[in-house]
Amino acid sequence: GVDLVPGRLFGDYELSATARGKSGALDLRTLSGALRIDGRGGWTEHGRIFFDGRVEGPAEIVGRLPNVMDGIAYPTDSPTVAEIRLR
Repeated sequence: GVDLVPGRLFGDYELSATARGKSGALDLRTLSGALRIDGRGGWTEHGRIFFDGRVEGPAEIVGRLPNVMDGIAYPTDSPTVAEIRLR
């Protein structure tokens, strides 16, 4: 794993998954914490995972995500917000 900020907790999150036959849906939301992560996605009957989300938090953490999660996390116009796209 990658330790972005050693010893620092990001927050509490809830991930809900609903299966529909061989496909399903995912819903991720922040319950509390300085790093807010929210998004929706799922998986197809062929096993392809997809997710669209948003991360908001301190610039020193969020700004590192595009480098750590190359091809999944993308910077925005704000240094405190990154978009997550998994296809």
